[in-house]
Amino acid sequence: MPGINAGTMSREDLERVIEIVRRYDIPMVKITGGQRLYFHGLEEKNLQNLKTELEIQEIPPHKSGNLHNIQACPGKKWCKYGHRETENITRLLAKLKFDQPLPAKVKIGVSGCRFCCCESWMRDIGLTGEKNGWRFTFGGNAAGRPRTGDLIARGLRVCKIITWPFMFNCVSM
Repeated sequence: MPGINAGTMSREDLERVIEIVRRYDIPMVKITGGQRLYFHGLEEKNLQNLKTELEIQEIPPHKSGNLHNIQACPGKKWCKYGHRETENITRLLAKLKFDQPLPAKVKIGVSGCRFCCCESWMRDIGLTGEKNGWRFTFGGNAAGRPRTGDLIARGLRVCKIITWPFMFNCVSM
């Protein structure tokens, strides 16, 4: 379901989901590992109407120059273990648009602490909150051949992402 910032939903979002479930008579909703909603039992005849209503593109996000998936934890604002706030940086990442399609699905994990609830180490790009700033990892994989991402930098401060490949202007915003 588009418009959900890294799996977080407001009361209004939940009410919209309930209204969709009732209108389309959907028997079950699953929250996926990618923090998306999967409508089990949606009748085929209603699929196109739902896609139109939710403004779901026919082509995958990475083929249109967008990131495929950003998974984020609640961060410092909602978690007692969080060192960093995750909502703003997740919104910045979600707004990135690229001039051309990406070569593959780019998945990002943003975790507010080292517990890595969003598996930052296992994503293509990972940001993990630490006491002294953000830890930046690259190249993780959680598929059939799991791989821990390479540590690129640590101690990064609030960053403004300015271009692809990711170039960080790490000064206070």
